[in-house]
Amino acid sequence: MKKIIDTSHQARISLIIGTALEWLEFTLFAYFSTQISNLFFPKDSLFWAQMKTYFIFATSYLVRPFGAILFGYIGDRIGRKPALVYSISIMSIATCSIGLIPPYEKIGGLSTLLLIALRVTQGICVAGEFNGSNVVLVENYGKRTPFRAGLWTPLAASMGMTLGSLFASLFQSFPSSNYMWRIPFIFCGLGGFVGLFLRRKMEESMEFKKSMIKRKKITNPLNDALFSSPASFLLCMTAGMLVSNFVYLGGIYSKSLMIKIGQHHLVTANLLITIGQCTSTYLIWFFGKNMDTFDVEKSLKRFVFFIFFFSVPMIILSTQKNILFLLMAQIIYSIGNGGLSAIIMTFITLKFKNHCRYTGTSLAWSLSSAFFGGTSLVLGETLTQMGYYELIGIYLSISALVFLFALRFYENRNSIFSIQRERRA
Repeated sequence: MKKIIDTSHQARISLIIGTALEWLEFTLFAYFSTQISNLFFPKDSLFWAQMKTYFIFATSYLVRPFGAILFGYIGDRIGRKPALVYSISIMSIATCSIGLIPPYEKIGGLSTLLLIALRVTQGICVAGEFNGSNVVLVENYGKRTPFRAGLWTPLAASMGMTLGSLFASLFQSFPSSNYMWRIPFIFCGLGGFVGLFLRRKMEESMEFKKSMIKRKKITNPLNDALFSSPASFLLCMTAGMLVSNFVYLGGIYSKSLMIKIGQHHLVTANLLITIGQCTSTYLIWFFGKNMDTFDVEKSLKRFVFFIFFFSVPMIILSTQKNILFLLMAQIIYSIGNGGLSAIIMTFITLKFKNHCRYTGTSLAWSLSSAFFGGTSLVLGETLTQMGYYELIGIYLSISALVFLFALRFYENRNSIFSIQRERRA
């Protein structure tokens, strides 16, 4: 019995560590975008070099749907474990390689091409990890308390982003920060193999095993996700849109607002972002650990309404010169991100049937991330350069409203189907 318990505990730790490392690796690119743009592009224009870096960031999101289809098929047809093992292995190699690319001044455009190729690889892999990890946690450990089990995926992702912010604060404070950024990339790439080592004893989900036995014929998980569960797919897409927009514009991009509009030092901005992300991480755990005892849907709606009402004040506060106002902006971000992330992933995971759950959640989330999350930094930078940074807050409020409409549509559709089933009975 002790061996079984230890293996189960180790499997959970491996999922948490793996997800944290993958998101640390994925978001390091955004935190070190200034150093990367200086090293891998011609120095004819700092603005366009920065924008090109953001476009590469967007490209990594645009390829995520392909990763979702690939890893979703593996996860739904072959097994959850192989999908998670492959994703973290390839992700670790790509991250370590980014830290080793020679700069533009040494090998010219080849450095840019290598950067794009490796970043695209990261985008494909993260699509297989994020939602897949949540699926396994909910299926394996969430039979009675799914939200308590599922909170570890967003918590791990937030921990990864917090570490990324800490690394940025530390390594950008050195005089030679144009080269020190390589250390966390190499370190994280190698660290990913720790997560891979821990996953070697991870067991397949019992729910997945039972589903494989009950299947009378081979089904296409992509077809089932798109056509058998369209309302769930739409709901998941709008959930991914809201989370992506709020995290990248309300969190990561607020650093640019502090520096460019508020005229604060880079180190100060990094420290404030780190405080906000640390607080978010704690609140994900705080809100998520007892969520199974509450009305989940009402709680989710409350946090979405919070984002709707406070996004504009959050963005305006992020541009002020007074540090107290910046802290208030980060508190708003922490409450919104903490409450939303603690609930929403498990909420949409449970809306899909087992045989297409990995594909459905991964693809829907990745599509919305490609269209919205990947373009969020470009949008933020464009609006800031035009002098309309307040529109960022309005954009976030609209994102919250869209999700609420999608949730209403899902509820109405399910109510109609329930009435139809009752009439047939």
